[in-house]
Amino acid sequence: MTWHITARMAWHDRRWDGSVCDNPAANSYCTGSHSLLSERLAREKRVECETPCTRLDVSLPEYQPPCFWTSSAFSSEPTGTLHRHPFMRFRDGKAIGGELPPYSAFTWPFRLSITHNSYKRHGQYFPDLEQRVVHFTGRLVKNRSLIFFYLNFDNPVSADDYKYALVGCARLTNIRSSGEFNFSADELAEIRSGEGMKNFPTMNWALQLSHGGPSGSVRLPYHEYLAHIAEHPENEAMLEEI
Repeated sequence: MTWHITARMAWHDRRWDGSVCDNPAANSYCTGSHSLLSERLAREKRVECETPCTRLDVSLPEYQPPCFWTSSAFSSEPTGTLHRHPFMRFRDGKAIGGELPPYSAFTWPFRLSITHNSYKRHGQYFPDLEQRVVHFTGRLVKNRSLIFFYLNFDNPVSADDYKYALVGCARLTNIRSSGEFNFSADELAEIRSGEGMKNFPTMNWALQLSHGGPSGSVRLPYHEYLAHIAEHPENEAMLEEI
């Protein structure tokens, strides 16, 4: 049996082409409560730093739109990336630089990674997190498994109906981790002495998914439909059917 993977995206008004939105200020969907990493996007998005239509990595290392996790999913060019540690106290001192290949995005199996019923035993994190991730990714087969890209409720297509929207699918060509944050032994000892932190991980919570581009993917043309309806509102039923 072939396993497949889903990847949640944040809405992007340029079809996830690796560039800043045409109108970053107007795109409120990406920071909505049901978007991807919604709290982080809402906290870190700085519209004044986003020049429309420029590449997502144009202002690195000072700034990168936090939606870079998925906004290059259908880009034909590589995108420079800088993963800053999600903990605010480590944001400026702990970062992982790299380059996202064309037609790639980041995702992460959060449900697999965070303890719930076993918090009293393990704290916030599982002691075998890396092994769990290896097992998870090991079920995927390059050039056979599919990536299903989707949007949660925060999008201009299905938000009013509180429904997910399928963006498209692609044949997985590669999956890899995105590295480890550099903590010293003393820093880890201090962190892991805190309440619920005994298994605090150093690995970056971002898995890189790649696909082969147009020859191995399908993207549903929501943007084209929305543009058409903006000019021809009498045809809105066409989008509702989709």
